[in-house]
Order: sequence, then C-alpha cells, then structure tokens
Amino acid sequence: LFYTRCDMRSPNGIESGGCDIAFSFKEDTAWSSPQYFGFTINTTAYEGQACISSDNKDLYFVSNREGGYGGMDIWVSRFENNYWTKPLNLGAQINTDGNETAPFIHPDNQTLYFSSDGHPGFGSSDLFVSRKVADTTWKTALNLGQPINSKGFDGSIVVDAQGKSGYCASDRKDTRGGLDLYTFELYPAIQPKSSMAIHGFLTDKFRKTKLQDKGIYFKNLSGNIHLDPVSSNEGDASYFKVLQNGTSWLISVLEEGYRPYYKKIFRNDSLPRILQQEIRLREPGLKDTLFQASIWYDSLNQTITDSSRFLLDSIFKQWPQWSSDSAFVSIWIRSYYYSGDSDTDTTYIDGLMQAMQQNQFLIQSFERHGIACKLLMPELNMLIYNDEKHWFRKTEIMVLEDY
Repeated sequence: LFYTRCDMRSPNGIESGGCDIAFSFKEDTAWSSPQYFGFTINTTAYEGQACISSDNKDLYFVSNREGGYGGMDIWVSRFENNYWTKPLNLGAQINTDGNETAPFIHPDNQTLYFSSDGHPGFGSSDLFVSRKVADTTWKTALNLGQPINSKGFDGSIVVDAQGKSGYCASDRKDTRGGLDLYTFELYPAIQPKSSMAIHGFLTDKFRKTKLQDKGIYFKNLSGNIHLDPVSSNEGDASYFKVLQNGTSWLISVLEEGYRPYYKKIFRNDSLPRILQQEIRLREPGLKDTLFQASIWYDSLNQTITDSSRFLLDSIFKQWPQWSSDSAFVSIWIRSYYYSGDSDTDTTYIDGLMQAMQQNQFLIQSFERHGIACKLLMPELNMLIYNDEKHWFRKTEIMVLEDY
C-alpha cells in the first residue's frame, strides 16, 4: 500500500516542505508500520498521490518539485536493481503549467488516467487519458469528454481491471454537497488494451508458508515473448499480472530448493477477465497420488469391463488438466495375474505374457489419446502374485505428481 502522509515528516532529515510518500505491507490481517522513501522520492516539496504499476516496477506520483512545468506535475520512478531510480517528469504531453494530479496507471501498464486543470477542458478540472509510446514517452493527453467531464471539478479517476467502468470524484451540480463519487462506462476510444488479470499467492505446498519476494515469470507462447517478471509481495506473498487477451501463456517459477513450477494458461474466450491462480511450490523427491483405480478384464483376452472402460475414459478427460497444472505428472501401471494352482514354468510364463499384454493394451490406449508412452513405466512396476485369485486379469493405474 502506497499512500501520502502529511501529519509528520518522514525520518530522513526533512523538516520543511510538503507531504511525503510512505508504504506498508499487508501481514496477515494487519499492515506493517509505515516505511518512507529516501531523498530519491521525497523532497522538501510536495510528494503524494502515488500509484504503483501492476508489476510493482513503476511508481507514479504528484510533485511540485523543481524541474517541472509548473504547479503539480506527474512523475515516475522505476524500481531497478533493488533501488528506486531518480524520478522522471512525464513530459509536456502530460504535464502543463497548471496542476496534473491523481495519476492512475491501469493494470495493462500502458494506459494512464489523470486529472488536470491545465489542459483545455469543460470545468475547473477534467479527466484525461494518455497511452505509453515507449518507456519514457507518452501520447498527447486526450480529454475524456462529456458527459464524463462536467462544468465543475472532476478528479481522482480509477478504472476497473476489465477496462469497462470508471469511478471519479466530482462536484457537478447534482451532488449532495462537496465532492461525491460517480461511476461511468468507458467508450472504446478511452478503454485500455483488452487484457486479463491473473493473481494469487505464492506458497510452500507442504509447509503452507508464504514465499515472499520471489520471481514469477510469464512467457507468451504465441509469440515466444518473455515479459518482465513480477515478484510476490513482501507482506502476504501475493502477486498480480496483466496479460494480453487472446493468446496462451506459460507461468514459471524457478526457486532454489523447490521443483520448477510451470503452468499453462490456454487461450480461451470463456476464461474470466480476472483469473485466480494459486502457485504452490513443491520440494523435490516426494510424490502425490492424484488418481488411483483398477482396470478389470472380462476374460483372458484384452477386453475390459464396461465400468473399467468408463473409468479409463475419465482419465483421458482429466489428463489435460493434470498435465497443465504440473509438468511433473506421470502415469504408472502394473498388471496382476493368477498363475493357477501350479507353479510350473509354463503357467508362470503364460501368466507373465498375459500381464504384458494387458500393459501393452493400456499403453496403446493412452497413446491414442496423445499421452506419451514415456510417462508409462509398466516394466518397473509389474508385481506378480499367485496367492490371490481375485487379482487375476487386473491392472492398477496410478496418476502421480512429483512435488
């Protein structure tokens, strides 16, 4: 949480000047004590109205420090190499000799909304939008127009993650007195890019502990494009990332002491615009059973029972989800047979051959559904029993996930 504090100076030696920017981390249900930026951000001038980008890399704020265009300007500082860089003025496309305030960077990290009394408008302060051209350049600010802007004061704009609805404070003529809150729909020209937001928490699956300040990586599978990683928050280990709509993505976490984590988000129009995705890292060397069942055969040929066929179909249907959730899912099969009342070599070999045929039948069934044979290891897991007749003509299937 980034916020403005004016009732006391930050403990960096500043005893005069305007308000300063502070931040706190959420820890369970409470917030940490305020932490202040040093001289890089806070000065003897006014600093406030901070807004952080969705990747936690860019801090936009308002200041009347020296080096601006006059009045209040919007500035940005980038977090690089564990430090906040010297703030840059957003330039004449955004700032004027008047006051530009209340910056809101949409989660797409490309669309900036703000208030201004310096650009031409309809009232004492209007709402504007600008789009990023490059890291340090922006398009000329566009007035949101009427009826969003009024003849009065309009400010403090916020736009939802879907980019469809906005909220602002206004003293237009139908207020109940002073500034009231209003909501409005954004027409296409002022909407942010079509995108989806993904968020969740990064934790240790076994210990349930929070994994804070860990890198989470995103790759566009359609264009083989790697995005800047985000880090899980220091407080609650949450993360948030906005991804381009209409494409597939790979999420990965490579953290020492844990198995690599991979998750594919496939292009799907039915996906929600805000997707909840928990990331639970697993230590190596352990296995979790996702599914276990027995396949039964009607006779010594390779015909399985109707109930077993239904069971097998359910595995085929669930496999895409299992393999999508983890890159470390494998199928193990083992066939059992009954060698009869005799322990002769012929009976033993006949039973062993029958078990091998059952394994081969299942291998071919999985291959027909696009499940690679390398995931099946019947030779390593074939157990032979001759003391239980009810194990005759049975194959056990286990879907295991390493963690």
